[in-house]
Amino acid sequence: MEKKFLLSLLLISVFYVCAVCQDNIKKDVILSSASNQMSLGKNLESNDYNKKNFKLRIKTSSWSGWSRNYKPKEVTNEYVVMKGKKYIINSTLSSSSKFVFTIEKINNDNITIKTEKAFSDRNDGTINLKSKKTRFIIRLNNTTKLKTPSFDAGDTYYLTLIK
Repeated sequence: MEKKFLLSLLLISVFYVCAVCQDNIKKDVILSSASNQMSLGKNLESNDYNKKNFKLRIKTSSWSGWSRNYKPKEVTNEYVVMKGKKYIINSTLSSSSKFVFTIEKINNDNITIKTEKAFSDRNDGTINLKSKKTRFIIRLNNTTKLKTPSFDAGDTYYLTLIK
């Protein structure tokens, strides 16, 4: 609601400036700029903005094949879902490793993300070491587990879409 009010105020201001302005070229530039701002606002309202109030809960963990007694550090955070937004999540295994993804789509009961690196999303306890998959659908109230396709050690990200 606040965005609509601000966009309306912008439009009223533009019309006032145009009424005062005698130069037709300046009027066209101002009106074109206002039109672009209005369409940007509409896109945010209808498409990019998170009307469903989705959040993405991400539990970050690690694993290692080098030690039977390995105790992973786990970190859980929640993020507001925004279409087109790039998220950078730190690894719990290595400070130089990051889980980077962008939200491509927001649907009624799921979102689609695209990761910068390939991940394995098998749910049978194994890891697909040859996975090239970078696009994943995260469903509302279901957890998707993404693992680093590696032999010796890696990260596991548990993604759950919530309201």
